[in-house]
Amino acid sequence: MIRRVIILGLLIVFSLSLIAIAEEELTGNEILEKVDEQNQAKDGKIKVKMTIVNEKGQKMERQLEIFIKEDDKSLITFLSPADVEGTKFLTVGDDMWLYLPALGKVRRIASHMKNKSFMQTDFSYSDIGGMGSSYEEDYDATLIGSEEIEGSDCYVLESQVTKEDSEYDKAKVWVRKDIFLVVKVELYEDSDLKKLLIMSDVTQEGQYWIGHHIEMHTVKKGSKTVMDMESVEFDIGLDDSYFTKRYLER
Repeated sequence: MIRRVIILGLLIVFSLSLIAIAEEELTGNEILEKVDEQNQAKDGKIKVKMTIVNEKGQKMERQLEIFIKEDDKSLITFLSPADVEGTKFLTVGDDMWLYLPALGKVRRIASHMKNKSFMQTDFSYSDIGGMGSSYEEDYDATLIGSEEIEGSDCYVLESQVTKEDSEYDKAKVWVRKDIFLVVKVELYEDSDLKKLLIMSDVTQEGQYWIGHHIEMHTVKKGSKTVMDMESVEFDIGLDDSYFTKRYLER
């Protein structure tokens, strides 16, 4: 009996050692690869309540509908309030267009404008347009440790930004170990912390995990933009016609 207990104890220790070794063998870029694999929906439709909170604590609310599709395609439509209703923002790869109903025409977003504020939010055009982009392609990451966030153990990655024309040069990224979901990102420009992205209220939608509450903070300014997901649908068979300039004017 004692021998069986000893053998069982050794097996448990050996199993835990294998788990620890497996974790250590993952590199930063391999972790980001798993993040992308976890988020490989073909397409999706999300309804969002957006709350913009300025540095004085004043709030402004908006309702959005977001369509996303693999190959870096996204379409955002503002549903309310009246002053932004009907405004649409299209991203296809690195190309971006904005439709303003008051002007009745589509305007291409020039490269020098991509790092500017998107519709008075704390997201830049590049931030909001990169929602469906690849973490592995945009970052060169090194695993630097582990940290617990809201009861979940996370990998902590130090990452150099590899995306051309990015407003950031490096990032610190927290990835949940159990589901390989990014839950926190610190974004740096010239070694100064510029923005903080936090994702919480994590639940599973079908086979995918998603943070239903997203906050983007502009650190020095003291403002933030909050996005609460009110409904989420994935793999619904969106037609490519949604992601065209012609659709923007409909």
